[in-house]
Amino acid sequence: MLILQQLLNGQHLGHCAKLVADLIHQTLHVSGVCLIWKNDSAPVVLHRTGIFLPFDDAQLLSYLYQRDHTNKAHIHGKSIFFYPMKIENAIRGWIIISEKTTATIFEKEEQELIEKIRLDATELFASSATLQQIENELKEAMKESLIHEQSHWLLLNEQEEEKRKLSDFLHDEILQNLILLLHKLEWLNKSQNINKDILKEIEEGIRNSTFEIREMCHELYPAVIEDLGLKHSLFLLKRKCEMNYNVILQIDYRSQLKNIPVALSAQVFRIIKELVYNAIKHSSSKDILVSVVEIQHDLHIKVKDHGVGFKMPNHLSALLQNRHLGLVTIQKRVNQLKGTLNIQSEPGAGTCVSISLPIEIDGEESNENQSIISR
Repeated sequence: MLILQQLLNGQHLGHCAKLVADLIHQTLHVSGVCLIWKNDSAPVVLHRTGIFLPFDDAQLLSYLYQRDHTNKAHIHGKSIFFYPMKIENAIRGWIIISEKTTATIFEKEEQELIEKIRLDATELFASSATLQQIENELKEAMKESLIHEQSHWLLLNEQEEEKRKLSDFLHDEILQNLILLLHKLEWLNKSQNINKDILKEIEEGIRNSTFEIREMCHELYPAVIEDLGLKHSLFLLKRKCEMNYNVILQIDYRSQLKNIPVALSAQVFRIIKELVYNAIKHSSSKDILVSVVEIQHDLHIKVKDHGVGFKMPNHLSALLQNRHLGLVTIQKRVNQLKGTLNIQSEPGAGTCVSISLPIEIDGEESNENQSIISR
């Protein structure tokens, strides 16, 4: 039960080292034992007893490296002996044993016992290290599963929120405007009086509703991609952002390809738009750079601002906890497109999001060069 508890606490290597040291003390009556194991290629002191207790890890490791490749050294006048633990001729650790409390040499039977302990300890440590690796991988898998579940529910909530916004827009804006216009038309019909001011109000109301519906349609699906292509759609986004949000949006678009699939262009446009709006909303930056460069059938995208920045967490779950849902959504889209995403940000140093996406040409004619819109 104790070993299982140690296993669950991630302390099994240290516990195994203590068991080995206790066994050596009980059978050989030495004045100290130290066990060292290479953890990720770096040696780590797992346990020490007796004469090794006053020394810190750095001092013990220095004795290990300063022994001139011999298996014997001296500490404060006492002899110590190094027994390497090997796996497939590679040294993975050491058992360091001090001289006996009686200061006598090890007998043949004792030497044979030490050798057996060394072999058993090597096998035990290797198994324990494997268990620790499995445990770490299990914890990482559980963490990734939790992140996936959290992001799944947050994305579902985001979809529901988008539906709610669309419902509110249709009910509170379009429907109410149409009802108002209908009442005005009914009044005109009953009064049989052609009032130019009311006709102008009706005309203006229809025009506004048409504009609002068109804008909402563009939000739901960027049909402009099909008409103008990615490049010119980005310049339309530039114009809209500069007019509505008082920011300077620099566009650097370089691609020699005439055929970029419409589906990919639409996804890229959504990603860039989300990143630009995030920068406008959170960074307080008045200058945003958007770069789209095609290199050997890969599309390299960069959105960079010079705003407040933020501390980058180590895991996606922290982004979820900090409500950076836009970045999580973008990460999901990039994964679906078999691309890579890198975020660089520091408080006060701005944010740079870099994305690389493979371009799979499907043979369809692109609309990239149908028309040109001035900057």
